[in-house]
Order: sequence, then C-alpha cells, then structure tokens
Amino acid sequence: MNAGDINAATGVSELSASPVQKEVGKEAFLKLLVAQMEYQDPLDPTDNTEFVAQLAQFSSLEAMQNMQADIGDLSGNMNALRQQSSSDLVGRVVTVEGSVFNYNGNPVPLAYDLDGSASDVKVNIYNSSGKLIRTIQGQAGPDGEYTMFWDGMDAEGAPAGEGQYSVGVSAVDANGNDVGVTTYISDIVSSVIFKDGESFLNVGASLVSIDKIKGIY
Repeated sequence: MNAGDINAATGVSELSASPVQKEVGKEAFLKLLVAQMEYQDPLDPTDNTEFVAQLAQFSSLEAMQNMQADIGDLSGNMNALRQQSSSDLVGRVVTVEGSVFNYNGNPVPLAYDLDGSASDVKVNIYNSSGKLIRTIQGQAGPDGEYTMFWDGMDAEGAPAGEGQYSVGVSAVDANGNDVGVTTYISDIVSSVIFKDGESFLNVGASLVSIDKIKGIY
C-alpha cells in the first residue's frame, strides 16, 4: 500500500488542511502509529525498538505540554497571591525607599542608610516648593542604617505646617569625601495599583514598588 492509502486510512490529509489543536495532534499521532503497524511489511516488520522510541517521544511531548499548563496555572496563582498580599497593606504604615512624605502634625521618622563610614551627616528638610526650611545634624558613624525624627519645626523654631515635604541627607567621611546615602520614609499605604504583573503602593505622597518596602508596622 502506498503513502496515499495510509493517509486516507488515517485522515492525515484532512488534519493538515485545517489548524491542529493540541488534542487533535495526539489523536493523529496515534492513528499514524496504528496505521504503521497495520500496513507494515509482514516480511520485514518494523523493529519493536522503533515503536518504543516513537511512544517515548509521544509521552515526552505530552508531559511537556502538561508541564507548560501547570506552570501557567502556578504563575497565575502566584500573581493572585501577590495581589492579595499587596491589598492587605492598605491602611498599614510601611517604611520604603524614598524622600517625599506627608507631615500631619506628628513627629515623622526619617531613616537613612550610609554606604560607608561617615564623620558628619546633615539631614535637610524641604517644603513642597523645594525650599530648604531646616537642616538637622544627623548621627554619624560606620556604614549602616540610622533613624531620627523631625518634629515639624522649621529653622526658626516655628511650626512648618501640615503638608508635603521631602528629605535629603548628605554625609562625608573624615577626609571630607562624600559618602553614599539612601533615604527612607514611613507613611500609610492609601492604595495599591497593579500594573504589568507588579504591585505599586501609594505611600504618603509617593508611588513605590512593593519591592522597596523595608518594614511594615
């Protein structure tokens, strides 16, 4: 029997004429395998090893397809859990990398991380217009994290008033060389935004990635 007869028996020509779905592909494979066994030359039968190899290939393909489906389901579940965890942060106070914060009349914790040993640290407070309203002497020392509080007073000792402010920290070592500093602010998470599979938090006056969280209170 020629190849055309086998194709007619298995329906391969009809399958190739239309888009093949994953399940149809499996069925076509099995039909081809059965047809190959049915129409093999009795005087020169196909080696059993070849059949086993073909079945192994089919099993491997099916296992890979199932694995891809499982990975897709797992990814979806992880995204759902991540979104749920992010939503649970609304109303909580978090510490995140940043410099802009809201002052509501209560002392504001301001933290900074020194990249190296510093002999002099200055913490600068700016109003919403970017004007420097106060410079506070920060704690110097070896590399690491430090925390201080701003009482809401300006350089003249007058209340700065509620609103949006920002902090900038500068540090130098014993030789007067600049030391790298990262600033952190603490504020309430007002809402969560999900974008491109990532979670972003509205913390005070800033929109920050959830990966920037240093602490939750």
